[in-house]
Amino acid sequence: MSTEADSPPQEFSAGGVVVDGDRVVVIVPVKRGPEGLRVIGLPKGHLEGDETPAEAAEREVAEEAGVRGELLGELGDVDYDYARRGRPIAKRVRFFLFAYRAGDPADHDHEIEQAYWMPLGQAAEALTYDGEREMVRRAMSRTADTVGWRHALAEDPLIVRVLNFYSSVFGDQLRRGRKTATIRLGDKSHKYHKNECVLVTIGYQHSPREKIFHAVIDGVEVKRICDLSPREIEHDNPEFRRADEMIHFLEQIYGRKVSREDSSRSVAPAQPACGRLKRTRAPAVESAIQI
Repeated sequence: MSTEADSPPQEFSAGGVVVDGDRVVVIVPVKRGPEGLRVIGLPKGHLEGDETPAEAAEREVAEEAGVRGELLGELGDVDYDYARRGRPIAKRVRFFLFAYRAGDPADHDHEIEQAYWMPLGQAAEALTYDGEREMVRRAMSRTADTVGWRHALAEDPLIVRVLNFYSSVFGDQLRRGRKTATIRLGDKSHKYHKNECVLVTIGYQHSPREKIFHAVIDGVEVKRICDLSPREIEHDNPEFRRADEMIHFLEQIYGRKVSREDSSRSVAPAQPACGRLKRTRAPAVESAIQI
């Protein structure tokens, strides 16, 4: 298993890393691995109907691991190949981080032989596949940061910068985990900084704003719009995958011509401190912000 490959997959699934303190829920599927060996892994499965990847991950966690969690953010993709009737199949699994809220791993479905809690550090070494071990390591890093920010907010909840979106459409996309970034013109490197806590809101200027959640900025990045990958664009708007679509969208927002060579700053709040927020990447024309 590898992570973050660029080639398009033939199959796509979603999975969850459900964390409760210093432990994570793992599963042993009834179906054995390629060599007939017992597999220790993370709950995951195909999307059903019009589910988003985050919604599919939440459902698979409930079905395969018997637990329910609060979505905290996206961890990344795992890409690998497997053989079906002698034919190689490229597969991608997108993993999401969840905070445990309810349920018992003993309530797993019939496709799972066993589901149980395992210490995070042990899971980072004991899971069968490299890609899933990496997802656990990312979860360990993110939950440590999130806990720290929750303590900081409890001590001084007033010192928080606001990251605002104008359209209420974005509110639904953010809550459902479909919008995980925002690309904006203008250099925001002086305003947003890695590991800074921000309050994400929805509302027009000089109007009441709705609070969505808190998030921790994962990083700040600058890119030319023409250098954005389809996935980075999709993080900003799930309906777009091409640079020209993003350029047209930005031109509508800012009311001026935008060039493919323009550069923008990307600010990435990858981890929600008190809600659901993810990482963002953006272009370099002037600036971009990620959630």
